[in-house]
Amino acid sequence: MPNKIILVDGNSIINRAFYGLPLLTNKLGEFTNAVYGFLNMVLKLYYEEKPTHLAVAFDLPKPTFRHELFSEYKAKRKAMPNELRAQFVTLKNLLQKMGINYYEKCGFEADDILGTLAKKFENENFETIIFSGDRDLLQMASEKIKIFIPKSKKNSKSIEKYDEKIVFEKIGVTPKEFIDVKALMGDKSDNIPGVPGVGEKSALKIIVEYKSIENALENLNRKKNLTSFEKKLCEHGQNALFCKKLVTINTHVPIEINFDDAKVTDLFNIDALQELKRLDLNWLINRFGALC
Repeated sequence: MPNKIILVDGNSIINRAFYGLPLLTNKLGEFTNAVYGFLNMVLKLYYEEKPTHLAVAFDLPKPTFRHELFSEYKAKRKAMPNELRAQFVTLKNLLQKMGINYYEKCGFEADDILGTLAKKFENENFETIIFSGDRDLLQMASEKIKIFIPKSKKNSKSIEKYDEKIVFEKIGVTPKEFIDVKALMGDKSDNIPGVPGVGEKSALKIIVEYKSIENALENLNRKKNLTSFEKKLCEHGQNALFCKKLVTINTHVPIEINFDDAKVTDLFNIDALQELKRLDLNWLINRFGALC
């Protein structure tokens, strides 16, 4: 059987779980809804995809290299609710008991860790799935790296699946070119300004024609009769290049990885079972068969 790994964007998926479910607590009053939702989504994907390896990446609550480049990075985000913050500790403890490795690194985001790990596993000929609600990770799509994005529509849930071919078919640019599109249009959630007046459609039009911000600037400087958004790009060219640094995932995070550490061995062991009982997550206990 070929090697396959699922790399989970811990912060993205636990946030999605927290806001997608009502608050739940165990008998001790510990909040558990985000842990419940996280495990529900990840284990559902695990059973569908049957990976040989599984790992999770988390942000740390500390500034990253992007904050050093741009002090206003993510400055407009609301503070994390205490009910969610407490569940990170609970989830990480449970992941350890289930034998699921998680990775975090000072100065870098989960996206950077996911990108670094994905490239390392790709180089070892793994089929790689990145599971995240963050479309920024589409820039990592390749022939062997797929991006799975969970979606909710009314009462139904699904997963959008992308490789490099599907990124091009659905968006109109390659994964690498998607970086430049994001830089031009900016990102309100991360407080990345982009180029004023340039939205997704105009950003796509520029990159489809010129393939990169650098190439666009070089050609537009020689062009007459510029369109309104081409003029804006020329006026804000350096800002566009700066935003490109912010939206580009760092795939060279100095993180050590032993491929066997991420191998799925015994998720449903007695230590994990006891922790699930303590958390009152009874829905999962029947997975443990004879241990119950």
